[in-house]
Amino acid sequence: KLTVEDLMDLRMLDRKMLEYLNLRRKYGYVIICGKNGTGKTHLLNALLDEIPHNESVLVVQENEELFSNVHPDMMFQHIAVRKGDNKINYSLKELVVNGLRTDIDHIVIGEIKGEEALYFISAALSGCNGMTTIHSTDAAGALDKLADYCKWESDYSREDVLKLLSCVKTIVYINDFKIQEVVENHGWDEERKQ
Repeated sequence: KLTVEDLMDLRMLDRKMLEYLNLRRKYGYVIICGKNGTGKTHLLNALLDEIPHNESVLVVQENEELFSNVHPDMMFQHIAVRKGDNKINYSLKELVVNGLRTDIDHIVIGEIKGEEALYFISAALSGCNGMTTIHSTDAAGALDKLADYCKWESDYSREDVLKLLSCVKTIVYINDFKIQEVVENHGWDEERKQ
């Protein structure tokens, strides 16, 4: 696991950016986006250890990539895919929904790539903070991608989904293992419809 110190040595971010991301996490959901292999998961994994130890965290993921050896109140769950006669099937969607039934401060989703996007928004609108990663070619495109995924699971209009995405406060775009762009989301602009 790369720590934030390791990432700073590799010039993904500097101390000022780390302080900024820790501050932004307190105001709402943070999305880390970029293409495959750009360092999204490394940054998310390092930021897990930055969450204050008096705050509880649920991390749901498809693969066991995220972990913390230092945070005392962090629970990790991963999907269970039905195989053969086994009737057990827990997708990211079910894990997030179950997480909403617990007393937690943060919900972290390893990577959003489907219907769990809608439940990510539900968690954010329930008062939890959280972080996730998503594939995108730029920061603004991450919200569009989230909206598309939410449409797969709901009959919300695209505009309704984009309004709900006001809960996402910060979008970090990574390319070539370096933070390239950070966008603060200030909510839906009714006049411009974006």
